Amino acid sequence: MPCPPDRLARQVVGSPRPRRTWPKSAPTPLRDRRRDSRSSPPARAVTGSSARVGSPGPGLGESGARSGTALPAEAGSTATPLASHDAVVDLHREVGYRFRVEAHQPAGSAIYVDEPAPIGAGTGPEASRLLAAAVGQCLSSSLLFCLEKARVTVGGLHTSVRTQLGRNPNGRLRVTGLAVVLRPEVAPADRARMARCLDIFQEYCVVTASLSGAIPVEVAVRPVPDDR
Repeated sequence: MPCPPDRLARQVVGSPRPRRTWPKSAPTPLRDRRRDSRSSPPARAVTGSSARVGSPGPGLGESGARSGTALPAEAGSTATPLASHDAVVDLHREVGYRFRVEAHQPAGSAIYVDEPAPIGAGTGPEASRLLAAAVGQCLSSSLLFCLEKARVTVGGLHTSVRTQLGRNPNGRLRVTGLAVVLRPEVAPADRARMARCLDIFQEYCVVTASLSGAIPVEVAVRPVPDDR
């Protein structure tokens, strides 16, 4: 299509195009966009489809889950299934502060927990004792596994855990430390092969390593029978 004479003249001569004017009563498109951006609230980023709100729990933030971690899926839900290494326990209140804890390993196994008197009836261990048991069992298993790999014959194994309680600056009762003593039954002739295990076995205890930096854990290994 040939160029109109008036447009061709402007291109050659360089005269400016006529400026488009807008009625004062009608805002320009640019003003509309600026006005919309000022009046509309900023968009909130949403990642994933899993809800991340819930009651705070131990080790969790206010959202009920660590950043980037979805809440555990309930039975029969369509949420992402738990990984094979995830551990789930269920607690059912029976009476007062007594709960039945189902660990699902093996299926149907249960323990009972309670608060000491006068709050509860003292019919089972409270949370701080369960924490001590978890630390003691984890360290005992790690030590035993390493000694067996080193072909050190272990008879019995007695582990004691002392839980230290204290109050924080706000007056709240907290676990301030754990002291663990492991007493494996090892013949004196086999104790020289224990050295390597004593150096590394704590690194393989999931519970103790997870508490590192939050609760001090002192560990001592004292083989028995004592030959002194």
